[in-house]
Amino acid sequence: MRPPFLLCISLALLAFANSGCGAEATEVPGGSGGSDARAAESCSSANCDGCCDGNRCVEFVNMENCGQSGSSCRTCRGNEICSAGECIQQADCSQCENSGCCLDGQCQDGTTQAACGKGGDACEVCGDDDVCGETNSCESTACDSTTCSDGCCTANGECLEVGSIEQSKDNCGDEANACTECSDSDISCTNGACVPAGSACLDSCDDGCCMGDTCVKLEMQANATCGQASVCETCMGNDNCAQGSCQDGPAWSVTIVSAIIASTDFEGDDWDLFGEGDPKVKGGLGGEPADDFAVPYEDGTLSPAWNYTVGAYTQADLVTKGLFLVFEDDDISFDDPMGDCTFTITQGGLDLGTVTQAVCGPKVTNLKIDFVLIQ
Repeated sequence: MRPPFLLCISLALLAFANSGCGAEATEVPGGSGGSDARAAESCSSANCDGCCDGNRCVEFVNMENCGQSGSSCRTCRGNEICSAGECIQQADCSQCENSGCCLDGQCQDGTTQAACGKGGDACEVCGDDDVCGETNSCESTACDSTTCSDGCCTANGECLEVGSIEQSKDNCGDEANACTECSDSDISCTNGACVPAGSACLDSCDDGCCMGDTCVKLEMQANATCGQASVCETCMGNDNCAQGSCQDGPAWSVTIVSAIIASTDFEGDDWDLFGEGDPKVKGGLGGEPADDFAVPYEDGTLSPAWNYTVGAYTQADLVTKGLFLVFEDDDISFDDPMGDCTFTITQGGLDLGTVTQAVCGPKVTNLKIDFVLIQ
């Protein structure tokens, strides 16, 4: 029988021999700082999503170890980058100025949420609530005051702009409020508000249209508020608001700005007992009565600065007819005439936005009128 201490020595030697022999060793990634490689009996696409460096699988590929799906690792050259496991030549992003953005040195279309941009700038990753819009920039899909200041928000987050055909009695509102349904007694949705039938405004708004209880005078109307002695309507398509109705083609708002008045009347006398007169204007389109508008008088002056907007007319009427204007000195008993004229307007004058006519009747010179295109 062996002594007990000899038995212990034998068992220890046997354990040491087993630790160095038998199955081949396998490395595993080491902790949070871990290795980016693992050894396997045979590295292949079956057990390696990255590239194989011999039997070592490089999971996190880079410029020194580039590859994918178990392919052999390779080192990218100086003018290459490792993209999606492939060594590809780095592009000059200045060549994609007009068509996209730059990501890892490569031109992208610039139209996706993961790579959005243009002009060769660095691609932007859009957030969860954003999309890459038509202008190749990240745009919010949320319906709020920043994206829908002039409209209402539907239940699914769509913005319906005031004046658009989508706004109706079923979906009406503004200032990014939730779209609401007008009542059966309402007659329309106008300018983002439900308009009730029988509004008191209609009884007294002969020279304008009614937006709720507010009468929008002809001289203050725009495409979103157009009409005469009626509920305001919105002009759509190629129509524009002129003289209280939606008419085809461009329209221009007209403002009588200023003029110079002669110092004496037709008899050679002062306009008023104390000298200077109180000039005023009424008018309409050329060839028609001058009863479309009336500009209030300026008190005691020979250089009136009325700056009074009289309304809007179609471009075709202004160019072909001009404006017929009648000038008078406002008096208590009798308005002294100052003469009249047809104010000539050209397309060039409209585009310039202002026209000054040297003579407009025997007593009026340097008459200035401004024009603004109706939107």
